[in-house]
This record gives sequence, structure tokens and C-alpha cells, in this order.
Amino acid sequence: MNISTGCPTTTFYVTIPAIDTGSNQPPGGAAGKLSGRIKRLKLKQQIKHNQMMSVQKKRTRDIAAKHRVVLTGSECTGKTQIAQTLAAHFACPFSAEAARLYLDRQSMALTAQDIEPIACEQIAQEDAAVDRASELTIHDTDLLSTVIYARHYYQHCPDWIVDTAHSRARGLYLLCDIDLPWLSDGLLRDRGLGGQRAQVHSLFVAMLNQTGQHWMYIRGIGPAREQYAIAAVANYLAKGSITPSHDIDSP
Repeated sequence: MNISTGCPTTTFYVTIPAIDTGSNQPPGGAAGKLSGRIKRLKLKQQIKHNQMMSVQKKRTRDIAAKHRVVLTGSECTGKTQIAQTLAAHFACPFSAEAARLYLDRQSMALTAQDIEPIACEQIAQEDAAVDRASELTIHDTDLLSTVIYARHYYQHCPDWIVDTAHSRARGLYLLCDIDLPWLSDGLLRDRGLGGQRAQVHSLFVAMLNQTGQHWMYIRGIGPAREQYAIAAVANYLAKGSITPSHDIDSP
């Protein structure tokens, strides 16, 4: 039996041998067939996870060879605008937020079934930016955001997404603070959750700390917010790394 596994951009074809569901199965053909299908499903899931992680190890090496800046944080905090400003200022590629691109094509509310397609597109967007870069890439969110929102809205995120997010996470994270007014942006977040931004924001802080990322706050209104982000990235490039400075307020 041939099974296609992995993201659409990275597909593997593997042959799974038939599993003997005879002597060890409960009496009755239907029960035996059901048990066999369950075994095959578990094997398929394990192969998918292993193949994905194998590919991501290589991509991790590619990403590590270049400077990486990720705009992250809760909804409606200016991430996209800052990402575009940074890309223009430093003349480097940037990757768009996959959830936004995905929703623009779907034109409907997101569900739990959309998490894996969004994760695959997020990986593809980031990798395409890395492939075009000579030194620096800017990312409008990354897979850590996918993990946070999947857990927040659906109480679950597939293991392969969590593992891949952790293996790819590196560089400088600019955590956009929630000091901007709430505006509906059309994503799943549009459930009257403006008042929950503080809760979601705390999830981002916890994730960055738990995974040991280098990060700092981005605060301020208008051009001041963008200039602070530019200064943070310039400092990151000059030093080649950055000491975690999340306790530093922006001017």
C-alpha cells in the first residue's frame, strides 16, 4: 500500500507492508479488519512524523546559516507592517503570515482541520524567504504562532508541528506588545476576543521563555514603533547574536 505523507511542498511516498491481523485479533472478521486499519493509521502517522523531521533537520541547518528575525505576538499588534518595513529597510526577503494567505483563499472561518495545511504553508513561506536571502530574513510570524493558536482555540496541536516549530526556532524574536488599539482582522480571532489579547499575549511570552528564544518587546505608536524595531535588528546584525532583553522597554 502506497501512502503519501508530509506537506504538499514536501511529499514522500513510502510502501507499508500488509499487517497480519489474523491470529491475534478478536473473533470476527469486522473486528479484525478494524484493528488492522487502526494499526495502519498509527504506522502512517509515525512515518509522516519521522519523514517530516528528517527534512526539517536539513532545513534547520539552512536556516541556522543565516540571520533570522521573527515578528511575533498577539493579534492586531502591527506585526505585518513592521515586517514589511524591516524588509524594505534592510533590503531582504520576508515571509508572509500563512494563516492570512490561507484565509484569503478559503473565505471562511478557520477550523481545527485547517491547522496542518496552515503549518505546511507557513513552512513553505519561511523556506522560500530563506532561499532568497543572502544574510537576513524577516518572518511575519512563524510556526511557534501556529502552535500557540492551535492550542488556544482547539486545545491541541499535532506533534509534528510542535516538534518542527521547536527545531526551527532561532534568531531574534520581536514580540509586538498589545499597546495598539484592537481592530478586527478577519481571521479566526474575530470572535469578539479583543479583551482576551492579554491572555494570548501571555501565551507568547511563555512560549518564548520556555523554548529559550532571544526576544525583546516592540512598543510605541506609528513610526516610533518601526524605528525601535529597525534599531533592534541593526544591533542584532552588528553583534551576530543578542542577549535576551525582554525587560527593556522601548522608548
